[in-house]
Amino acid sequence: MAELPKVRKSRVSLGQPGHAYYTLLVGDFLEPIPLVDGFLHDEVAVHGKAPNSSKAYAGWMSAFVKYHVHFHASFEQIADNFTGYLAWRRKLRRTTKGRGAQFGASAATINQELGVIARFYQYAIGEGKINAWVREKIFVAVPEDARRMQLGSPWRSAAGPKLKYKARTGGVGADEDRRRRAERPRAATDKEFVVALEVAKSARDRFAFGLMRHPGLRVGAVSTLKRNRIHVALGSCQAERDLGPHIHIAQAPDHPYGDGVKTYYDVERMVPIGAQMLELYWAWLEERKQIKEAKLSPWLVVTLPGSPKVPAGQAISADGLRQRLTELCNLAGVRELTPHMLRHAMGEHASDLNLPADVLQRLLAHGNIHSQAIYRNPSAEATVAAIEKLENLR
Repeated sequence: MAELPKVRKSRVSLGQPGHAYYTLLVGDFLEPIPLVDGFLHDEVAVHGKAPNSSKAYAGWMSAFVKYHVHFHASFEQIADNFTGYLAWRRKLRRTTKGRGAQFGASAATINQELGVIARFYQYAIGEGKINAWVREKIFVAVPEDARRMQLGSPWRSAAGPKLKYKARTGGVGADEDRRRRAERPRAATDKEFVVALEVAKSARDRFAFGLMRHPGLRVGAVSTLKRNRIHVALGSCQAERDLGPHIHIAQAPDHPYGDGVKTYYDVERMVPIGAQMLELYWAWLEERKQIKEAKLSPWLVVTLPGSPKVPAGQAISADGLRQRLTELCNLAGVRELTPHMLRHAMGEHASDLNLPADVLQRLLAHGNIHSQAIYRNPSAEATVAAIEKLENLR
């Protein structure tokens, strides 16, 4: 088989600060496919999705677009032989390191892709860009009563029909690999976190990953953090009187890698930081002063001298931080941790301390107070401590 075409995600501004969507650029000249570009544009500009939603949609459409270009198959032709597309997709392996590189994509991943492909076809039919007969090929009608029962299902499009196709688990190693990953504890243990940071030679790493563990920041909030958004000096910010040292979390539309902050209603929020994080912050500032290329950079967390691909003092990406955490885990001899596992550790720790639900919601920036239910699983240590406390009651 000839080499598959290149497909890259690209951020496109909508003309206002913070307003953008992601599209796919294809081929040697990295040009957009107008129909795909229109779909991703409308998901943000018309339907009000967040820019990062279009980024996820673009990623899930990547294989679909490669198939369209590589086999010179129109979107109608793909729909007419959709089982053939699924057979090809199930065998496709990643060209980069990660889940799916060894076995191909899991059924769960393909099913996420199918949900977006279904939305794409609904868009294309509605715009009159492809023939309406395609709907009969890939959708099945759902009775109104059943439709109401399926609200929230990823297989249900806005117009009601249900996608005929769904990838089944079994027979592919990626499904087993996904199951093993799902069975691992979601939160990093204190021991894993301490051991991983002990092998870190840079104060930058200790500060960046400390922000993910103690205030529980998402990795995108750390990579897009600007120097003027952390206030630790008395009188540096009006909020300092109430919060003490704190960080302002807000979108950074000028981030060179397009990283974003998961926020609700585009509201800036402030997160207090404690004494331990202050120590890590001061240590990183002293180290940062030695990186002459970083002096004019607005970004707080930057690349270090000796980085293999990016010059020192440049903005670091969320993917770069994820990769660095993996490297530290390998050096420390612990299981592979992700930034979100550090955030889960903070959530479980807060749950063990019986932090009020509304306080934890504000700290973790959850849109729904029930999102923290996943953290409300008492650890073994908390369970033992509870028994000891009960036995000592008189």
